[in-house]
Amino acid sequence: MSVKSSRSPCFMRSDVYEDLRSYAESAGMKVYTLTNLLVETGLKMLKEGISPSEVLIMYKVLDTLTRFVEIKPKGGWGELGQALGTVLKGAFNERDLDMAVMKALEIVAMSKGSKSGSRTSVQFMFLSGTDAEEFEAFADSLIETTAAKLSVERLTNVVKVSYVQ
Repeated sequence: MSVKSSRSPCFMRSDVYEDLRSYAESAGMKVYTLTNLLVETGLKMLKEGISPSEVLIMYKVLDTLTRFVEIKPKGGWGELGQALGTVLKGAFNERDLDMAVMKALEIVAMSKGSKSGSRTSVQFMFLSGTDAEEFEAFADSLIETTAAKLSVERLTNVVKVSYVQ
């Protein structure tokens, strides 16, 4: 006869352990296996330079975008940027807003082109000038609405977004 222990590990709050146990049970896993998977994944992310706050920001941006973004007709990208900016401004504190706006720009651009960059700026490259123009309108209105400390510069099929110091 198996008796479930009511104990939780000394290094974990009991409410966290209970959530972990519940999730592991629903996923058909042992708590030990799930704990090791989560810790291993977390350590890999930290070693790659991804902080927990960046993961939370990315989750919020993705969650907001999946509930919000719709296909806009040509010329509607500026309005989409304004609307998304309003949502992001309400969802993030001032400290995290610039990063959230940059992540939103990266997510939207992935569907239209590619990106390269550094910690201070990102260049979005598009196959057509029309895509670059629409993305520039989206970025301008998103940044204006949120008052994010970012600037936008367009060169033909490239849109560069930089953090403003």
